[in-house]
Parts: sequence; C-alpha cells; structure tokens
Amino acid sequence: NDSIGWICEELGLNPERAYSGGDRGWVGDNPFIYLDISKIRSTGWEPQYHIKEGVIKTVQWLKNNPWVF
Repeated sequence: NDSIGWICEELGLNPERAYSGGDRGWVGDNPFIYLDISKIRSTGWEPQYHIKEGVIKTVQWLKNNPWVF
C-alpha cells in the first residue's frame, strides 16, 4: 500500500507489514478507491497537491500539532 509507505517514511518507521484476508482484505474492505474529481474540475478548480504530497503534508501537520491527539 503506497500510502502506508509514505506515512512510515515520513515518520521514520519501518514496521513489519503483514496483510491478511486475500485479495479483498477483511469483510467490508474496499481494496481499490478511485477518486473522481471530474465534476469539480469542470468548474475550473484544480487540486493544489498530488495525493502523495497531501498525505505527507497531513502527517507533517499532525506531527507539528500534537494537541490534536
């Protein structure tokens, strides 16, 4: 999972990763998530960040704002 890798890298962690549940994961899991922003893009809006950059910026913000926890 890419996002887990980005988060672990940003936190300086290298945990052992174990996946179970086969191709579908656990009951109710959605192994693929597709985000469709075509409707909002049709208004002229464009995202400021790629998903990876957004995840990393979120982790950094959380690290710098421990009061959230």
